[in-house]
Amino acid sequence: MGLRRPMDGEGANSLEGILFYFLTYLVVPTLLGVSGYLLLNFVGRDLIHFRDIRRESLHAIENTANVLKLYCDPDDYRQAVALLRNLGTRLRALNQTSNIVVRNYLRLRGYDLEKASAGFIGLSNSLDNTRWVRVAARYQIEKGLKFPHEMPEEDIEEMRKQETSQHF
Repeated sequence: MGLRRPMDGEGANSLEGILFYFLTYLVVPTLLGVSGYLLLNFVGRDLIHFRDIRRESLHAIENTANVLKLYCDPDDYRQAVALLRNLGTRLRALNQTSNIVVRNYLRLRGYDLEKASAGFIGLSNSLDNTRWVRVAARYQIEKGLKFPHEMPEEDIEEMRKQETSQHF
């Protein structure tokens, strides 16, 4: 009926006693330690890294919302472009180098790191571009990282139609 701890006078040196001691004090703690280490290193580290990038992303899209090449200092513009591109490449690298458990977990939770990464790269390229391109890139980021959307997708499409019809 399973292992039970032998009583003091009841063959503590018996095979059952030695096996109980071995399993209780050596094997089980070692397995728990190894599994905890593996879980933390191969899953937890990437999830913590994702959480940090997600937090930085929200901060960055809010801070660069009013950056426009025409109206701001060239150094501020270059810093904003570098910040957005850096976040895009970090998200892409995290998505491509994380193990399958982390990627599937994030996908099941509704995150799309490739979409968010493409949005950051697009936003960094469009800081001096038309309004709808910036809004569409920001929407990609918000959708990929599950942030609340500033504007519905239909309004972005309407902006695109209006701005492209004005150029022709």
